[in-house]
Amino acid sequence: MITDALRKIFLLTALCCLGSVARAEWHPTPDSAPGEMTLVPMENAPFPHESRAEGHSYGETFFPADKHYSDNSVLLYLSANYRPGPETHLLFYFHGWGNSIEKAANEFRLLEQVSNSGKNVVFVFPEGPKDASDSGLGKLEEEGGIARLAEEVLAKLKADSKAPDDSKLGQVILSGHSGAFRGIARSLRHGGLDDRVSAVFLLDASYSHFDDFTNWIQAHPDHQLFSLFTDHLAPENAQMMARLSKADFPFAVREDTDITSDWLAGQNAVFIVTRERDHNQTVELLETFLIASRLPGEHE
Repeated sequence: MITDALRKIFLLTALCCLGSVARAEWHPTPDSAPGEMTLVPMENAPFPHESRAEGHSYGETFFPADKHYSDNSVLLYLSANYRPGPETHLLFYFHGWGNSIEKAANEFRLLEQVSNSGKNVVFVFPEGPKDASDSGLGKLEEEGGIARLAEEVLAKLKADSKAPDDSKLGQVILSGHSGAFRGIARSLRHGGLDDRVSAVFLLDASYSHFDDFTNWIQAHPDHQLFSLFTDHLAPENAQMMARLSKADFPFAVREDTDITSDWLAGQNAVFIVTRERDHNQTVELLETFLIASRLPGEHE
């Protein structure tokens, strides 16, 4: 007998036959993203890390450590919607292959998306493998890695009088594009934030580590897992759905043209296929996902 959940998987398959060095010059806060942006060196940023101390090779290309794994920059953005309070909420974003903080923030209008969401959240964007074909995230793959970075961010905000001295870590959202899947998965598995992670946004970033994502949402059924994907990741998303179906965990499947933030806000696990956006254009929906999150903000 074919269950409703399995029908969703079959439908999906039918529908879908992927030392800091950068801080010196770049420091824009676009007019469309009012607020404060800083690039801060942080001890608990992904790199430098022993896993890439000798660089990294992908295929026939070698990425030396000094150019690709020496930047410990973390971008912090406080939009005009940010209000210091007893809890400080964080939105982490991780870039994919061949990218960097500067390029991704500019290309994908990340600050504008956060600003437009109206959410009271601090945007945290650590530098990953800079301009490299690599999904490694160094320190953030270690046990407790994301928790240590979150606490360092909170300490920095307090030191700069951007958060009250007694403010506690609130909700944490983990989001990322493409190769970011590995760092997000490891953070869910043993990052030390436990149920602080209230949402996970995968932007064409579901290549592997399926159990980490499905185990997390099953352990926290009132939280949110949104996986947006192009056709090349349909089989991988079908695998995640099969795992949830086997566990009798409810989920929804929609095309991106059929979703709104209002509808998403009432959902917990959603798999969203796009047939019009390409791999990079999936990042355009970060704003939609953020509005749909349960963070406090003007859109409530």
